[in-house]
Amino acid sequence: MTRRSWVLAGLLLSVPAAVVGVMSIAGCGNNTSPPAVINPGNKGEKDKVTADIAPPAEAAFKKWKKPAAVLVLSGEQHGYMEPCGCSDTQSGGVARRDDLFRQIREELKWPVVGLDLGGIPKRERKQSVIKFDAIRAALTEMGYAAQGMGPDELRLPTDHLLAVGQPAEGEAAKHLSFVAANVVLFDSPDLGTPLHEKVVTVGDLKIGVTSVLDPAMKSEIVPEGGAGENFRIEPMEETIKASLARLNEQKPDILVLLSHASNATSEKLAAAFPDFDLIVSAGGYEEPEQAPIRSEKPMILNVGHKGKGVGVLGIYPDDKKQPLKFEFVNLDKWRFKETAAMREHMRAYQQRLKDEKVAQQDGELSHPSGNRFVGAAKCGECHKKAYAIWSKSRHAHAFESLETGGKEYTEGDKKGTPFVSRIYDAECLACHTTGWNPQEMLRFEGGYLPPEWVDGTDAQKHMKALRGNQCENCHGPGSHHAELDEKWSLDPKSVSEEDLTAARREVKLTVAIAKDKVCFKCHDTDNSPKFKTATFDQYWEKVKHQGRD
Repeated sequence: MTRRSWVLAGLLLSVPAAVVGVMSIAGCGNNTSPPAVINPGNKGEKDKVTADIAPPAEAAFKKWKKPAAVLVLSGEQHGYMEPCGCSDTQSGGVARRDDLFRQIREELKWPVVGLDLGGIPKRERKQSVIKFDAIRAALTEMGYAAQGMGPDELRLPTDHLLAVGQPAEGEAAKHLSFVAANVVLFDSPDLGTPLHEKVVTVGDLKIGVTSVLDPAMKSEIVPEGGAGENFRIEPMEETIKASLARLNEQKPDILVLLSHASNATSEKLAAAFPDFDLIVSAGGYEEPEQAPIRSEKPMILNVGHKGKGVGVLGIYPDDKKQPLKFEFVNLDKWRFKETAAMREHMRAYQQRLKDEKVAQQDGELSHPSGNRFVGAAKCGECHKKAYAIWSKSRHAHAFESLETGGKEYTEGDKKGTPFVSRIYDAECLACHTTGWNPQEMLRFEGGYLPPEWVDGTDAQKHMKALRGNQCENCHGPGSHHAELDEKWSLDPKSVSEEDLTAARREVKLTVAIAKDKVCFKCHDTDNSPKFKTATFDQYWEKVKHQGRD
């Protein structure tokens, strides 16, 4: 049967009621009823989970007949290489995605390939470039063949995109190619990256794929009116038409468009280009619905954000009633485990962060107060009771968890699994040490750096004293307060009451302000999904400290 005859027979979905997931009330993967995927877990073995997290339902894939080919579809990862935060119950991560590929390829023995919409990086800084490379290396090992370009990619240095887009000699067949019908780098279509389109063979099927970036998104890349000198975004319609013509010359069985555009724009493209069988569209919800945006040909799908899950499409060319079956797969902790291959990618990524001193190279911020960080031990000289409470808290041992992985790796279900240290990773140091802006993930001047990166014994000793999430992350740097109080204690007449009171007020923090404006900077929906305003009082009881002594 030819591609045209079976595709025109109709596109139907296989979405059992049991696999429909519940949207998270937190921002990141804290599902109360995760959708079903491949493995139901170890029967008879009870998972140690919190009361509001349920183990997944029975696997739906076991009800599928063997497809001729499987496409794993992802996009808009936005820098989330691991589950989208620090919580063990959150969804996502390249390690679990690799396990999904392993299960499809080795256990189910289905031919599979990955396609990514684009949107892999998150920020415009050196760490983002390094993480972008690490994620692409991970996707390549999984079996991804093509990646589209979104605004996130084009905010990275264009010469770097050009370099990583070129396969090494003899590696073209395994290379994760950029595809983009309407993006031109350095204003030259002859530089070889991105490709306009690519044809990939999966099993006995040929998959033709191209990508498009809505020119309206240029304002997300450069300021309004900016030139965008290193790239050009051409009109979509003309370039898609040309790309389709080239793809059809190779007689693919399936045509896929990776559309970095709004769902509304993707629907217009579907109407204009009915030759496509599938359009993977940007936008939509962080955890998308199981049903597609459009079920008729071309089918339009969202695949979520932050790598929390992926879309899986089974292709059945001989099935006139259901030639395509789709399911959105939540990458939860119960069915998907960390793979050794992805652990090595994480190790290489962390080693590069260390070697290139990225936490230092990405710059620093001036603290609004103008004061310096002195460390919790200094605070404890006067605030003895508060210091004693802090010393026994998890805040005090936050840095240690970057070295060992915490209870998850020493007592939990990963006990015995080698943990990759994160002690040089700015995205972790920002909440696990003292003197960082946790939302920007940039260091304040004088904030923590790995001691070996600073000169002098005293400076190194000071940096060690800033490990852990200490007093000054909440109260602000205490140098002015400490200096005036020490001066006053030696000679009360040497400091005016007005100056002393003002310095003390600088570091005063009420519970109400902490609740509304401070704690969420680290305890956000990514990194602490159970920390909500409604439960603040429960968390406060664990670190409650009031008064000077």
